[in-house]
Amino acid sequence: MPKQEEKTKVVRPFCLELQDARVEIMAAISKSAQQHGIPFYLLKDIIADALRQVENGARVEIENATATYTKQLADLESEQKEE
Repeated sequence: MPKQEEKTKVVRPFCLELQDARVEIMAAISKSAQQHGIPFYLLKDIIADALRQVENGARVEIENATATYTKQLADLESEQKEE
């Protein structure tokens, strides 16, 4: 019996995911403003708060990525010295 070949999983490109997220966020802002009757000149303060939250999240992600990368480099250097 012939061996069945495994199907390759198709991964959606990140740029398309980012584009979808942008569209969804913009739609959510407009929908929320309409649904709650909030004028955009007041909505900007909420968006500013959201931006601060995103900036803090980005800072934490960068700090964590830097720490992980630094540790991996140190571990690799240590392994190479042992050889």
